Amino acid sequence: MLSPPRISQDPDLLNLAGAGALFPLTLGTICIFSPSTGFRIFGFPEPVGTPQARKRRWDMMFCFGSRDVFFGLSALAAWHEGAGRVLGWLYLCGALMAVADGIHTAREFGGGAWKNIVWCPILVAIGGGLLEWFDQS
Repeated sequence: MLSPPRISQDPDLLNLAGAGALFPLTLGTICIFSPSTGFRIFGFPEPVGTPQARKRRWDMMFCFGSRDVFFGLSALAAWHEGAGRVLGWLYLCGALMAVADGIHTAREFGGGAWKNIVWCPILVAIGGGLLEWFDQS
């Protein structure tokens, strides 16, 4: 008798998660080296006002970009080592990060939270798959 499929062991899922790590890595790199492009990508207004207010916005974009680069590199390292469960946990943490970013965006700009939160189901599905949530016993 054939054993039920184990989604968590499917190499395609692991490779999908590894490829998905390129998204925050690329986005973070853009935000670090070209914050004005980061503002345009996210649909945020360019920083205006006092020099301190502009610096605060630029620094925030650098912070978000750095965090995304570190997240992407961590996920790529887990993928490279074949650590599917670790990658699954990273993806679940990424979903929480998307919620936090959505809350911050809504508070800072008065809307746009959906641009972050829309990724949560995808991140949870991939993370859950790697964590054996959908494996049949």
